[in-house]
Amino acid sequence: MSININSVVIAGRVGADPEIKSPNKKTLATFSVATNESYKDKHDEWQNKAVWHRIIEWGRIAETAERLPNSA
Repeated sequence: MSININSVVIAGRVGADPEIKSPNKKTLATFSVATNESYKDKHDEWQNKAVWHRIIEWGRIAETAERLPNSA
């Protein structure tokens, strides 16, 4: 059986420290990251818009987020 894994890179600013939980003995980290989008409107003027992404990490990756110093 073949497994396909999608990969996404989000580079932006973390909105707050990760929220850490441990349901069923497996670490869960959730946090938000803001990215900026720039575009020209119908009047040909540049507009900037912040887009927020909700990030959810499980297991060892979440444990890494738990050990990071405050980033906000």
